[in-house]
Amino acid sequence: MEKYEASIDFSNACRSFYFHRVNVTESFKEKLHSSNKNEKKNTSSLENALLKLKAEMASLMDQDLSLMEQLLTMNESVEEIKSRRLYGVSKESLEQSLDTINSSEEDLIKPSSYYIDEGDD
Repeated sequence: MEKYEASIDFSNACRSFYFHRVNVTESFKEKLHSSNKNEKKNTSSLENALLKLKAEMASLMDQDLSLMEQLLTMNESVEEIKSRRLYGVSKESLEQSLDTINSSEEDLIKPSSYYIDEGDD
């Protein structure tokens, strides 16, 4: 059970890191956008190069977030496969079981269509 808990803790830590990186990236892009507005049009070539470099950094940060999101999704899939192999169940099978139980309960609640013959004596 410790391995299972460790994988959940790891997944939660990765998610937390991802959300932190999203916030940092958005903050960086907002600062970049506001600094671009405040820059004068007559800037030196060095300042232009720095602005271009910052824009490329923002693009790389977006790519980084996209890759991390894909890795998190793949990790969830791997964990699903591992749990299916260990326990023989998956989210889908649990949902199907729940649907079956719910439909069975509905069948029990419906009035019975059986006719009980009490005899004509």
